[in-house]
Amino acid sequence: MSALDETLPEGVQDALDAVAALDAGLIGGLSRLGGLARAQVEGLPSLFAGTPLAPALERAAPGFAKGTPTDDDVAALAAARASLLGAVHDALVAQACAALGLEAPADPVLGAPVALSDEDEAPLRNARHWLLELASAGLSQVSPDAVAPFASTLETLAERPALQRAAVMLTGFFDELAEALPLASRDDAPVPRWPDLWMQSVIAAGPRLAVEEAPFEGELLPLGVELRHHDHAIAAVVHGALDGALVRGTFTGWKVDALLGDEALRVLPAPALEAMTSDVTLAVKGVRRGADLLVTEVKAGAKHDPYTLGALPFTCAAPADRHPVQIAIPVVLPECRVSAGRVEPLGVRLADERVSPLYAAKKGQLEEADAMIGLLRWDDGWALQPLDAKIGKDRWSLDAAVTAAKKASKTTDTLSVLTERAGKLLRS
Repeated sequence: MSALDETLPEGVQDALDAVAALDAGLIGGLSRLGGLARAQVEGLPSLFAGTPLAPALERAAPGFAKGTPTDDDVAALAAARASLLGAVHDALVAQACAALGLEAPADPVLGAPVALSDEDEAPLRNARHWLLELASAGLSQVSPDAVAPFASTLETLAERPALQRAAVMLTGFFDELAEALPLASRDDAPVPRWPDLWMQSVIAAGPRLAVEEAPFEGELLPLGVELRHHDHAIAAVVHGALDGALVRGTFTGWKVDALLGDEALRVLPAPALEAMTSDVTLAVKGVRRGADLLVTEVKAGAKHDPYTLGALPFTCAAPADRHPVQIAIPVVLPECRVSAGRVEPLGVRLADERVSPLYAAKKGQLEEADAMIGLLRWDDGWALQPLDAKIGKDRWSLDAAVTAAKKASKTTDTLSVLTERAGKLLRS
């Protein structure tokens, strides 16, 4: 393991410049492209010449030239933007693997597109049209009146089990737009955040290739838990080792913003709290999709020390999920030192701002760590998001919040009160 090089790999800056030009078009409005943004969009067919995307981009060109793009046109634009960022992702992952002494990650095996019923396709079609309207008007010029009507479609998406990924993604984007609008100035639209959210929403609302699935049963050695949440959803990603390779199990649940602190963990599926540990082996069973585990059964086993795990191979994310911000390579540092906000021996920034408030880290606490497990991230430079740390004789992890959630009173906690009241409303 060696310190990571902050120099961008060859070609990465060119790809990022192309994405920035596309973002200018999304912010200003695809119905009135001009200047560099217009030239970049019109040049996409030649940029992707010889690739599977080229025909779709050629068909989209007339719509962008006339200022009348269709759903298919914006889907092609989103795919082109995602492909550029996917190439950046792969170049950065290769750079990280070289420094960490890892082999290049394997690609997951993809199957045919996932078939959806007409009932599932209808709300997705509404979502794609809504996203077209946002991009045509320009993300810096969207009004609250253009956002609010989509709430009814979100309710339909959330009710359909096959559409949960799209529902969570679109709900997060909708919430952020609703809270930020109206913008005081056209310069206030966050870039590249809103173009990123728009792009991922378009992809989530479109067809997806299935990752090859297989039932599995084995012993998972957890490394740590990454929490992701917004006001209406929470996800716990358990990173660990299974059969000598790095894997992750994701548990998600819907929530309301009244659920705060460790209570929010109780909306996760039943196996989640059992799996969210860092120092106990887990007998797990479920379905495996590449590096992703869909865990249905969890049984705690013997104690284990995650700091004894060495460098392990991992599987790359599916193509639609490859974005620099999604890079999350588990790294075990049995010995480390944090100096001036940088983690040695990697020489990367400590990304403590990524830590969920549920971890309850005191200010400056992690800078005293002498061992750490974290996720190597890319935030305009390499950074380490901590998941677990040893600070002298103390241990910093999510375990305290998980224990509190397990012990929560079923008669006084917020979730139980809300559930009881909801039941009374339904019965009445």
